[in-house]
Amino acid sequence: GLFQRLAFESTYCMNITRRFLTLALRRNVPDVYILGFPKCGTTALAQYLMQHPAISGIDGLPYDPALSKESHFFNGVLGPRTTHSRVLYRSFFPTILTRWWNEVVKKSGPWKCMDACPLNACLPHIADRIKRMSPNAKLIFMVRDPVDAAFSAEIMLRNTGMPLDWSFMEDIRAGDQRFHIPAEDIEYFENLSKVGPFEALPTDLPSRVYTKSSSVLYFSLFADRIAPYLSRFPRENILFMEFREFNAQPQKSVASVMEFIGVDPRRGGYEFKHV
Repeated sequence: GLFQRLAFESTYCMNITRRFLTLALRRNVPDVYILGFPKCGTTALAQYLMQHPAISGIDGLPYDPALSKESHFFNGVLGPRTTHSRVLYRSFFPTILTRWWNEVVKKSGPWKCMDACPLNACLPHIADRIKRMSPNAKLIFMVRDPVDAAFSAEIMLRNTGMPLDWSFMEDIRAGDQRFHIPAEDIEYFENLSKVGPFEALPTDLPSRVYTKSSSVLYFSLFADRIAPYLSRFPRENILFMEFREFNAQPQKSVASVMEFIGVDPRRGGYEFKHV
């Protein structure tokens, strides 16, 4: 486990260095965001979309699907004071050479840049930042039964080794607080929504997001989490997709997303392949 962690950290740092050294060639921020929600099919949808040469995710690491689709930039992955910087955000995405290759050589049609981070829908400070970065972006929300999503989220967190002192899978007891969001946690996220773009994010944000059962429940209130985007973006720029429908008919669902974001599936030699 230690060897794997060291290997990941070293390759991740080398990748960041490579991206910064070629920053002058990285001119784009996303046209498309898959915003949420966790465990609702965002990774699968991103993989399907990136089969088309007109759609690129982040310039990340190839050995995990999440590392080639989601930046976590607005969560403060490059530091708690960086989430306003367009220059730093550009560093995550492919160079103009990638765009040229796909549009000119592969004849893919207009190239789209995508960030598919499901936590972007969950955290209340992010809607304003995305609006500032990409005011005309197309937004996609993946949704499912929030109870199923919460159980799936716990399984994922445990599989990644997160130190959880709670479980949704144990029997309910009198006074059980696992399915309750304490007032102080609601206040925490309300205060987070008021953090200005040039202010530092709370240093305990990662531990709040990944280790507290109340955060999983807060993120599962889909309507409340979507509301900031509905008030900032025109409705025609927002697409909702239901997890069961996507699983039942992935090819049809992907085709509808491509139509929504303006990508022609007949161009660039695109061929749908199951992931």
